[in-house]
Amino acid sequence: MRVSFSVMETGRTKDGLMYEKYGSDSEKPIVIFAGLNVKPNTGYFCDFPRDAAECFGEAIVVYQEGVSGSLLRTGFFSPGTERRQLNAALELVKGKRFVPVTHSITSILGTKLLDPIFRRENHAGDALPGVISSMYTSVDDVLFDRDVRRRILGIDALLLFKVGRYLPIPVPFYPLRDGAAHSRFGVVDASEIASKWVNTRSADYCFRSEGLVGSVKPDQKAIGIVTLQDRITSAEKQADLYGQLNAEIIPVDSGHRWMADEESCHTVLGAIAKQLKNC
Repeated sequence: MRVSFSVMETGRTKDGLMYEKYGSDSEKPIVIFAGLNVKPNTGYFCDFPRDAAECFGEAIVVYQEGVSGSLLRTGFFSPGTERRQLNAALELVKGKRFVPVTHSITSILGTKLLDPIFRRENHAGDALPGVISSMYTSVDDVLFDRDVRRRILGIDALLLFKVGRYLPIPVPFYPLRDGAAHSRFGVVDASEIASKWVNTRSADYCFRSEGLVGSVKPDQKAIGIVTLQDRITSAEKQADLYGQLNAEIIPVDSGHRWMADEESCHTVLGAIAKQLKNC
């Protein structure tokens, strides 16, 4: 397991979203969009932001509104919170072209950024194709660990979220909070790597995003990172969705949290360097 590096700068955007900044100003910063319930100061991204800053001059991690400390937004993911995470990134890059690195649930945003209409409507014309990693596939897929259904208090998690999608209630039962879920197959890690609080209403946007890829008309070729040992989203389904987006598919032998694997990080950094040569 790689260790996390000390952050160069921390702060909040005008909408109150937390961020971490590594390195100094660069022409094309790397912007990492943290996934659902990933908190600052947990080392989730390990050394990847620092390594990205060393390679490209600047890296920024933008966290979701659901971990910002707002009681009403705790563990909440919606079109509105997604938009504010994008707006936070645009505020921080200050009009520069940037490389979006989306991960897990934020791959929904990474997919949308490939569409010129979405970029124009959201004032994100400076977004490069970037990296989409550990791609979100479906609620049903996420709530399986191979052939075992994830459960909450002994109840089928899928059933709970099918009902909970209509009820805006924060509950301390996020089923993907432990380290094992984000690691490769066979790893036993009970430590909490993400916030345990999740708003059940978040499931609604997740369900509604399952057919997104078919509606996107990409004009940019993203890098699609397939995490072969992923226990949250199926590697096969990730690859299929990347193929539909005409992305450059790159497999890495890691779990959902590929940043914890040094070789996978080097692979991603190399792919970004290649992309920047052509942008």
